[in-house]
Amino acid sequence: MGIPRALLLLLLHVAVVVVLRSLPVSSADLYALVYKGCSNQSFPGGAVPPTVAALSSSLSAQSASAKFYKTSSSSSASSTSVFGLFQCRGDLSGSDCAACVSRAMSSWSEVCGASVAARVQLTGCLALYEISGFPQVSGTQMLFKTCGTGGGGGTDFEMRRDTAFAQMEASVGGGNGGFYATSYQQVYAMAQCEGDLSSGDCGQCVTQAVQHVEVECGGAPSGQVYLEKCYISYSYYPHGIPHGGGIGGQQTAKTVAIVLGGAVGLGFVVICLLFARSLVKKKEATIASCSGYLPSVLLTKICVRLALSFACRLLMGTHGATGQKALGHGGEWNTEGIVFFGSSSSGHVGVRHAIPRDERGKGGSAK
Repeated sequence: MGIPRALLLLLLHVAVVVVLRSLPVSSADLYALVYKGCSNQSFPGGAVPPTVAALSSSLSAQSASAKFYKTSSSSSASSTSVFGLFQCRGDLSGSDCAACVSRAMSSWSEVCGASVAARVQLTGCLALYEISGFPQVSGTQMLFKTCGTGGGGGTDFEMRRDTAFAQMEASVGGGNGGFYATSYQQVYAMAQCEGDLSSGDCGQCVTQAVQHVEVECGGAPSGQVYLEKCYISYSYYPHGIPHGGGIGGQQTAKTVAIVLGGAVGLGFVVICLLFARSLVKKKEATIASCSGYLPSVLLTKICVRLALSFACRLLMGTHGATGQKALGHGGEWNTEGIVFFGSSSSGHVGVRHAIPRDERGKGGSAK
């Protein structure tokens, strides 16, 4: 029985998806508080209105299926209308995003009390609310920054960091919800824009953040700058970047190399299998005793091995053949690299290997 083309393509697709899948992110890293912003004005009576709870429920309902969502909540019983949003890092899974948003929203009252506006930024996500008409600031206004201590690595370090920044600025607006991460030698850099920014606005915001971090952090080995609509971070690892960029699965050059290498390798195996299958079909009229192909694992191993030394012309099983035929009386073939493998009705197992045409004079063809 042949290996279905659809099954081979499905296996290739699943394998590539597994390679692309982000690595798990530590919960401790996800939920770490980066900064908080609270209004100095409180709701009347010092009590948070029900509209905030309704807003929280609406945001929570979307957090497992979206990385960014914004909405508003109002009530006929209250004149207070509340706007809110959440933004998860683009590399988080749906479950991680939902858990992070839930943690951030539960922190609103803990860190801001009954403020009419609250903004909580965790490592993995942002969640905020504000009353309708709350004063707005520029999307590129800096809200928070932090810089590492100690020297980075001299002139070479700053050159590596600038190279990573340049790649990040050029690519961050290219999709993936305004998220981009990259590495250059020992420097890892990441950017995240708010989900409703256009590609151009996202790029401009990240450029502003890069300029801020260069001024604020100088030659520090790490830094983070949070603007109203985007943020960036970078870290220098003199002994090599940890797997996944130090926090989670990231879009690094190493990941791209693994994906491409795996896809090419799997693609070669698929092509080899399909090629062998097509050749076997051509011999079906002549080989009446053929009842199926080799098991896929064995076929793959033999095909890949033979393809490195000579053309993989034909791989087939001889299930149901007699013991004599299985041991080499299958006739002469004008092909190279033929392998027969099967079991006879008496239970004997035979293998026949026809050597390449240019080596036939060196010995017999049956083994």
